[in-house]
Amino acid sequence: MSSGRGNLPLHLVLAMVVADMLAAGSALPVLPEVIRTLTGGDSGEAAIHLALMIAVMNALQFLAAPALGALSDRFGRRPMVLLVLGCSMVNNALIAFVPSLGVLYLTQVITGLAVAKVAVISAYIADISGPAQRIRNFGLLGLCMNGGFVLGSATGGLLGSVSLHLPYLTAAVLQAVNLVFALTSLPESHPVEKRRPVRLRQLYPWRALAVLRATPAMGRVSALVLCYCFATLTFQSMWVFYSGKVFGWGPLQNGVLLAVLSACMGLAQSKLVPLMVSRLGERRAMLAGLVSAAAALVGLAFAGGPWIVVPFVLCYTIGCVITPASRAAAAREVVAEEQGRVQGALASLNSLDALVAPLIGSALFDYFTGPETAVAFPGAPFLLCGLVLLFAMRFVRRKRWPAEVRDEVAA
Repeated sequence: MSSGRGNLPLHLVLAMVVADMLAAGSALPVLPEVIRTLTGGDSGEAAIHLALMIAVMNALQFLAAPALGALSDRFGRRPMVLLVLGCSMVNNALIAFVPSLGVLYLTQVITGLAVAKVAVISAYIADISGPAQRIRNFGLLGLCMNGGFVLGSATGGLLGSVSLHLPYLTAAVLQAVNLVFALTSLPESHPVEKRRPVRLRQLYPWRALAVLRATPAMGRVSALVLCYCFATLTFQSMWVFYSGKVFGWGPLQNGVLLAVLSACMGLAQSKLVPLMVSRLGERRAMLAGLVSAAAALVGLAFAGGPWIVVPFVLCYTIGCVITPASRAAAAREVVAEEQGRVQGALASLNSLDALVAPLIGSALFDYFTGPETAVAFPGAPFLLCGLVLLFAMRFVRRKRWPAEVRDEVAA
């Protein structure tokens, strides 16, 4: 679908994403306190349950994202969007009205399915965007996701101070409104003539990931995504521990920083990324993003005080070019009939990293801050992240990155 025809559907789907992330963000801040309440106030037990629930959610996302993407290739994007919005509504209503540990674990299963919707949304945007507009539109998707989540987190914190059930009730209502909006207004982007049958084995994650090896270029895009997601998720999971250890920061300072960082990355994806790609070309823009983010993380690893935060935010934000550019590159490598499978497989890589990155990051942090370590180095996880990003540059070399990327951007 051309970009001209796709403007209205793009605005509709982005509005839906903002509302969805607003609902998700409003419910998240109170989850640890809900768990602590259900465990009788035991913070240690609550932390274990929280870690297990996050693992369950990421595991389900890993399983669901390729399946949802493939099913959207067969039945269309709209039915899958309606399905996950309905699941999100039921999910939040369950927590609001039937709070128990068993229900919370069940809701994390549903959340894993709902979070996997990014595969369908990405395929939808690939459908309605011309090749030259995909990076810009994927950047707008990042802006809407970050903006909705930041606003939702602030709202959830305020509502949670009134009642722990209120954020979930609000999220359920928002998702209900979103579902009605999608049902009445969201058009289908994947026409019937472009749909193809899906075999059961194509829904298995290990089979679905095979599409990422369909071409050498797709394999390089996938490796880049795997490295970048690992670095990002390691940073996200370890920042609070690092800032508390090195800077003595608490929830207020961390909340402000993460909100500012999310807002900056959202704005950069919508404004800075298209400018970088138009001036530098896709490949050089991605190299600049990798180098800048790596420098930010390595600098953070060796920082001795909070002065590093401002240059860190500025440099790390440039790295956000990787996500929209890699999605656009992946979308270009396959025909319209397989956009769902490809975007689902990429989302599955993200959830796989979400399972592994916190384990590796926490193990490094624990070792280099423990009493038996030879060298106290709490920044070890961030140093590893920086090295991983520098290693990822090998996947964006001129001879390995397809020429169509540069030609498409220049178009």
